[in-house]
Amino acid sequence: MAIQAEIALPKGAIPGVWGLLRKDLAVFIPRDRFLIALIYLLAHPMVLPTEEAFFWLGMSLAGALALYVPIMEWHQETDRMLSSLPVRRATLVFSRYLSSVFACVFAGVAWVSTGRLLAPVLDAGRTTPGMWTTFEGILTFFLIAGLLVALFLPLYFRFGIGQGATVFLGMSFGVYAMASLPSGLVMPGADVQARSSAMTASVGPGWVLFLILAGMGAALAVSARLSVGWFERRDL
Repeated sequence: MAIQAEIALPKGAIPGVWGLLRKDLAVFIPRDRFLIALIYLLAHPMVLPTEEAFFWLGMSLAGALALYVPIMEWHQETDRMLSSLPVRRATLVFSRYLSSVFACVFAGVAWVSTGRLLAPVLDAGRTTPGMWTTFEGILTFFLIAGLLVALFLPLYFRFGIGQGATVFLGMSFGVYAMASLPSGLVMPGADVQARSSAMTASVGPGWVLFLILAGMGAALAVSARLSVGWFERRDL
């Protein structure tokens, strides 16, 4: 039980958003940080020559970083202890959204950086700019990452990590299958990048950035409000 209490809130932590973020960082032990980074880097030779595969490797890194702490808390059976912490449930929700956004930003920076560093070695025959080198490609990464966060977290706060992930995956595969029926296999990363390129050519990069940031902010705000409502009614 002492171990579980330490995982729930490190000794000396200040209750509140930053205290919860410190707790998350303490749970994410250095050994596992190294393992996730190693797996990410070792996958590059297989996926980097294929833009869509490399795009989803970056998404997978964002997911691994965002979900590590919830999975560990579920595994250690400390997730139910969160309701006993001296913070409001809305604060718990906000801290999880903030940590997920940080995870997506870190993964995006890693995706761009490793693509630029390793592509000349692992994909020396490339004749076109990589997705990770273009404004539209980078925008696509953060747009899809933000949408996935906005869709997943309400399910997580409603059902917990196990059921929430199952419902999320079921919904995702269902939407993908429906999108693939009319025209065959859909590549979400490439498709969204193409649409972003068309918008950029039409209205300019500044307006595209503004519209996407405004849309993402609204989506995350609605998602967070839904998460708070469901989490406050959930019996832990």
